[in-house]
Amino acid sequence: MRPKFLYTLLCLYCLFPLSAKELYFRHIDLNDGFAQPSAISIFQDKRGAVWFGNDNFNVYDGRVVRSFRLSTYLDGMEDNNIHEICGDGDSCIYMLANRNLVVYDMRMEEFRQTSVQAHALKYRDGALFYAYRNGFYRYNPDGGSQKICAFSDSTVIIKDLCFSAEGWLLATTKGLFRLADGSLQVLLENESVTSLFIDDRERLWVGTLANGAKVFSQGEWLSLQENTLSCPLVNNQVRSINQDIKGNVWIGTYAGITVVNPSLDDCYHLSHKEQVPWSLKHSSVYDIYRDNQGGMWVGTYYGGLSYFNPNTENYLFYGISPDDPESLRGFLFGKMAEDTKGNLYIATEHGRLNCLDRHTQKVKRFKPDIFRLPCGTTKSVWYDAGNDRLYIGTFQHGLYCYSPSSGRPERLGEDVLLEDNQQIVTDLIPWQGQLIVVSQGGLFLLDLDTRKLSPLFSDPDLLSRTSVTIRSAYLDNENRLWLAPANREVVCVRMDSRMPEEIPAVKKMIGKKPVHCITGDTRGHLYFVVTGVGVLRYDTMNDFWSCYNQEQGHLLTNEPFRAAVTPLGKLLVTSVRGITLLDMKTGKSTHTLLGTSSPLHRLNSNCGVYISPKDSMIFIGGVEGMIATKESGLSTVQVPYTISFNSLSVNNNPVFPSASPGILKEGISYTSGLMLTHDQNNVTIGFTSTNYRYADKNLFEYKLDGLDKQWTRTLHQQIVYTSLSPGDYNLLVREVGGGKQIALHISVRPPFYASPYAFAVYGLLGILFLVWLIRFNRSRAFLKASLEMEHREKLRIERLNQMKLKFYINISHELRTPLTLMISQVDLLLQNYDLGGTFRTKLLKVRQYTAQMQQLITEVLDFRRLEQGKMPFHVSCQNLVPFVRQQFDAFKDYAVMNRIQYKLETVEEDIPVWFDPVQIRKVFNNLLSNAFKFTPNEGCITVSLLRKKEVVEIRISDTGSGIPRNQQDHIFERFYQADNATGLSLSGSGIGLSLTHEIIQQHKGLIEVESEVGEGTTFTVTLCLGDRHFTDEQKVTEPLPVEPLPMQPMKPEDAVLLPDRPDLPEMIVQETADTSLSVLLVEDNEDLLQVLEEAFSIKYKVYKATDGEEGIRIAGEMQPDLIISDVMMPGLSGIAMCQRLKRKLETSHIPIVLLTARTDLESALEGLKCGASDYIVKPFNMEILLLKCNNIIHTLKRQQKRFHTEADSVPTDLATNRLDRQLLEDSVRIIEENMENKDFNIDMWCREIAVGRTRLGTKIKGITGLTLNDFILQIKLRKCASLLESSDLTISEITWKAGFSSPGYMGKCFKEYFGVTPLQYRNSKK
Repeated sequence: MRPKFLYTLLCLYCLFPLSAKELYFRHIDLNDGFAQPSAISIFQDKRGAVWFGNDNFNVYDGRVVRSFRLSTYLDGMEDNNIHEICGDGDSCIYMLANRNLVVYDMRMEEFRQTSVQAHALKYRDGALFYAYRNGFYRYNPDGGSQKICAFSDSTVIIKDLCFSAEGWLLATTKGLFRLADGSLQVLLENESVTSLFIDDRERLWVGTLANGAKVFSQGEWLSLQENTLSCPLVNNQVRSINQDIKGNVWIGTYAGITVVNPSLDDCYHLSHKEQVPWSLKHSSVYDIYRDNQGGMWVGTYYGGLSYFNPNTENYLFYGISPDDPESLRGFLFGKMAEDTKGNLYIATEHGRLNCLDRHTQKVKRFKPDIFRLPCGTTKSVWYDAGNDRLYIGTFQHGLYCYSPSSGRPERLGEDVLLEDNQQIVTDLIPWQGQLIVVSQGGLFLLDLDTRKLSPLFSDPDLLSRTSVTIRSAYLDNENRLWLAPANREVVCVRMDSRMPEEIPAVKKMIGKKPVHCITGDTRGHLYFVVTGVGVLRYDTMNDFWSCYNQEQGHLLTNEPFRAAVTPLGKLLVTSVRGITLLDMKTGKSTHTLLGTSSPLHRLNSNCGVYISPKDSMIFIGGVEGMIATKESGLSTVQVPYTISFNSLSVNNNPVFPSASPGILKEGISYTSGLMLTHDQNNVTIGFTSTNYRYADKNLFEYKLDGLDKQWTRTLHQQIVYTSLSPGDYNLLVREVGGGKQIALHISVRPPFYASPYAFAVYGLLGILFLVWLIRFNRSRAFLKASLEMEHREKLRIERLNQMKLKFYINISHELRTPLTLMISQVDLLLQNYDLGGTFRTKLLKVRQYTAQMQQLITEVLDFRRLEQGKMPFHVSCQNLVPFVRQQFDAFKDYAVMNRIQYKLETVEEDIPVWFDPVQIRKVFNNLLSNAFKFTPNEGCITVSLLRKKEVVEIRISDTGSGIPRNQQDHIFERFYQADNATGLSLSGSGIGLSLTHEIIQQHKGLIEVESEVGEGTTFTVTLCLGDRHFTDEQKVTEPLPVEPLPMQPMKPEDAVLLPDRPDLPEMIVQETADTSLSVLLVEDNEDLLQVLEEAFSIKYKVYKATDGEEGIRIAGEMQPDLIISDVMMPGLSGIAMCQRLKRKLETSHIPIVLLTARTDLESALEGLKCGASDYIVKPFNMEILLLKCNNIIHTLKRQQKRFHTEADSVPTDLATNRLDRQLLEDSVRIIEENMENKDFNIDMWCREIAVGRTRLGTKIKGITGLTLNDFILQIKLRKCASLLESSDLTISEITWKAGFSSPGYMGKCFKEYFGVTPLQYRNSKK
């Protein structure tokens, strides 16, 4: 054991110190068989795989390097010097092998040799450009080339190509040239240029063969060489230039890399160092390439391929070196403590105690003659901030206390720590002003004041359980000390009683499993790091356990070392594979692998983890050094990468597209599915990830849907399945813990005798006989059941129709009864009383309206009967001409009254037709009523009859407004009401034309409509001649008597006057003479508008509007005191009109009353929310409407009067909405701010409030009833009243502050408005 330890120690001391500008490279292991392990050229394809050339053509896919010897694939090709690689961004890669252009098709995995020779390649804008000797060419896909330009000097050789905004740049052996507009321009002369690069600042970098690098920046050339003062190069022979994600430019030379910062004022060098294994593998750099994740790939001559991960710059690394005084001493860096001065003390194996100055980030050395510990190994450390003392636990030398005042460490407890194992102090835990000292021979308690040490426990059982090696100790928030003894159960001790407490849940869950670490968080959760299990979290309040392990993707391994909870509540776990940061809320983990994403290379269970309470910096000790990072440094950022399948073997034979076209038509990475025969059922599939930056995410699991029920985790990126049964499978591969997923469909065809077709034949033969036996019985049973079901359904529909018809008949009866009573009473009045002309006209209109409603009810009932087939239908042969003439004559009086030209046209007087006269009369009544409804005065309506061969046509034409073409297809639909083209609102039920259509169809006829907007409408009814289309049950020999139908008036002609009301309240009668008030009536119904006008004209000046838009216009112009509006109107509704009026400054103060026929609560709430003062439901009582409107007006007037006469009222009390309130508040503020301003006037007020004088005057008058001058005077007087009440100022002082010219004038105005003098007002308020 001792020789091995000394050897390890010797190796560690030989490590070279890592400077602040040293980078960490990971070296790609190359396959055996290389003549030289070099990487001359580098390229990354679309999938993310990295290709590099040397003697072979190689690809690194994140897992292995696969090499292609061109001589194997191409005849006459030698295996050496692949010095240029580029690609088309899809599946083709171009390379130069001994100056020969070779094309590799990744999709087909084929090489293709061309006849082109070149020195340089560049792919751009979908084309390949190349240079050979002194010529510059474009390569055509058909194999030909197109010369772009050539140098006249044949000795010139073009070595590199680069495209800039000004054109192509050509690097040659005799200088740098630019190709622009077909001509060559010299940029650099007499220089052998080897490489070109344009950085993200559009600066041109030029590498030369012997004169270093040159930069064209801000119009001038800067030279970087070995002897340059600011940025000296490591060597003047430059081969490659590139830029990292931080903007630093990497210049690769024969002797290493010089990294120049973006501002060109500083640099550092990278080269191979024998003592540093993570330095460049070789200093002779051929190529530098930045991948799509920001990683830097460096190809060297004898060192192969090296990769720099930018994540490693997220850490501060403190290494060890005997020659560097600022490096750490010893190895295996354990527990840590921080003092108040920013010093971090680190317990170390064979390095005594290290001290890191966190301010300077450098390691400080203790003076050996003062700070001297007798041993080289420290195990624990704790800082007492109250007494400025540092306590140090050592290996086999007990406990020491170091005080800066004394300068020397003092040993404590020599009389107590007597045994050898007691002098190994592994942990120090503060507790209630004392210090718990954990040793491998028991636990002790140190009094920090007296520094006396005594045993912690006196209980014999507890002493025996804790007098062993304690792997971990933790004091929780409930004053319990948790101990993890080696090979024993976890011990919990109540520190207030110093007695053990049994926790059955912990005993059951952990038992005697090895626990390396116990810790907790602020929420009372405990975390146990258990070997072989992972990390167990115990919720002590709810007695609930959570497990975080490798199987669920939480950890890198189930054998973690240490755990700590970060300030953000995440769990930090260290293990032999790396560092894990676990978000316990989401279950997502971020892993940092040792030596890959982290500069640490080894960890063990004694390595410490410390989180600084000052700035949350995380310190993690390793075997060979220590890192410091923020929590964000352990998190990942989104980077592009792919997961893909990269190899396939069937029956242990590799499969390629060219070798086995039956299996793979393209490369496996481009294939979505495999079709295999039954004897090709042993498959091996490889996959890879190109996530080089976060290689820790390259942990995968797979599942074969159709075979596997669970996911299988794999450390080897190869999947093997043997003896797959015939069937369809889906191979799924995904990243552990969530992430990207790929899939491959695999279909294994069965042999012919086991194919689905064979089994189908077997089954078909087996069931044919059974089908033949049961088919007849099933058919009979099905037919019987169908008949029974059809009969039951028919009976059910019949009962349902009877119930519906009965309901319609009952409701029709209920409506007919009161209508009949109304008609009877009206007829009685008309017959028995000698009534005046106007009143009699009104009664006649009531009689017509009730008859119209009765007819409408009859139509509804007829429509329902016709729909259900219950309408009596009896046809007889009658002469159609006199029948139509009778219907025609019924409308003559109406035609004369409206001055409509009304005529009937017929060629024959005898046209016998079979029809039902009762139903056909309804047809003509509806059609003629519609014609008169939409025909204006002086119009024309024509009824014509024409007999044709087998039919007779009846046409009813008018010159009315017409029907829009897009509505003509719908006018016969039920309840459809077409819009009138003239904009007139003529109400209807929407069933008249539908009923007409149904009746004509019942007669096996046809009804059509032809209409042009503005010209008129023609309805054509076609009835068949003869009786062949009727059944015998429908025919009758004797025509049935037809009762005359009541006329349906379409347009009332007489005005409706409000009847005298002697019983109106006295308030209304007394105010009839006041015509200063005005009201705006908005109603689309002319009759109702007339009634409202007559009722309100008694005491109001009435303005009228028939739609919302007109109402808004009149309201803005006339400024009425009240607006009464219907809700349902054509165009803009009443609610929309109310909203727009309330949003306009000119009309927002006007109260609005809405009238509606909608009685639901939602409609009422909608109307009131839009700002209406009241919402009245139709039908309404005219007296109530008048009273409500009067109350609204009088309430407003009372509020204005109170504002005029009472000093306690405020102007905003008059506002009914936000706009008015804001206007009044701003106006009062402006007036009060300018009370002492003698130049203040109304114009200044208008400018401040951004409202014109006329508009403001109208608005203030409408809200307050005051002119602008009176309003200013009111505000000033209220200011005086406020000062009189709240201050001790004199009357003269108040007069001056309120802006009055004299106390006398102020007193006069004050008394006029408020009825008392200022002095009386002040006395009344005391």
